[in-house]
Amino acid sequence: MDQLLTAIVGLDDAAAVSLIMHSPGETISPDTTMGEAAMALDRQQSSSLLVMQAGEMVGILTLRDMTGAFCNGHGPGEPVRQFMSRQLITVEESTSLGAAASLMAERGIRHLPVLDARGKLAGVVSGSDFRRLSEAAIRARALQAGKLEKALEETLAALSAVLEQRDPYTAGHQKHVAMLAVMIGKELGFDQGQLHALSLACIVHDLGKIQVPVEILTKPARLSTAEFALIKQHPLVGYNILKTIDFPWPIADIVVQHHEALDGSGYPYGLKGDQILPEARVLTVADIVESMSSDRPYRAALGIEAAITEITRLRGSKLDGDVVDACVRVLRRGEFSPNLLGFDTPQY
Repeated sequence: MDQLLTAIVGLDDAAAVSLIMHSPGETISPDTTMGEAAMALDRQQSSSLLVMQAGEMVGILTLRDMTGAFCNGHGPGEPVRQFMSRQLITVEESTSLGAAASLMAERGIRHLPVLDARGKLAGVVSGSDFRRLSEAAIRARALQAGKLEKALEETLAALSAVLEQRDPYTAGHQKHVAMLAVMIGKELGFDQGQLHALSLACIVHDLGKIQVPVEILTKPARLSTAEFALIKQHPLVGYNILKTIDFPWPIADIVVQHHEALDGSGYPYGLKGDQILPEARVLTVADIVESMSSDRPYRAALGIEAAITEITRLRGSKLDGDVVDACVRVLRRGEFSPNLLGFDTPQY
């Protein structure tokens, strides 16, 4: 079973063909009539039949053989011995899947008899068997990817929770940013992959603040120049943590860019224009809106209207114009509120 699972997940060419062979099913004799053979093919829903005599395999009759015979005027009462293929191509049970598949492709055959160690018929492998193996591999890989994705999401959620425990004022901030960002992304026509990457990046976009002292995070007054310089390191710190995780999306890059600005005045790299990922541009706008419309240690919430005024002021200079417009449409429709409770995961 372990060998079969390995073959399925990895399509391991070295796995033995015996892992996927099937029973030869109904067989016929050389004296079986073509009409009887046709009915046997129909019963098995197969395209070939093995021809056996005295317990030995003496030939194979394919649907192609039968069709050719009937087209040439031969009747259903004639024996199959006249039309069966006698040049049998066989493989042993230990033959690898790769070798069997190559042999079938080279010879243009769809069915390959498999012999046991004594040279007796053990089974048959067909193109359908390989197709089913391939389909099973696709399903198995999808299942594995799903489990990996779930594990990654749980890891990010745990990292986010650690940060929120250190800074109760921003509890829920990253999740609310994710909610708004996904709404904006959908408004912009992002595909499912982009929306997923955006959501996950938002959930941990402030992860780098984990190195900032709690007294600075919760300071009820304006930060000093030195304190703000320390805060400005958080995108890079978050990037250095996240880059070690093998995500199928550029999560670390989105996170490190969420304080960049189109005009190059942002940090930590001073990126400009198209150097900034589309997902990071959305995260930047969502972060500003959520931050302004929520309470902070040093001020009360400013509200949605103030946030709209601010992102509109920065539109085209520091913030992406299309992203700002999409965000304003979402906010004007009343789809987002920073005070939503019970928020879990953005729906997309």
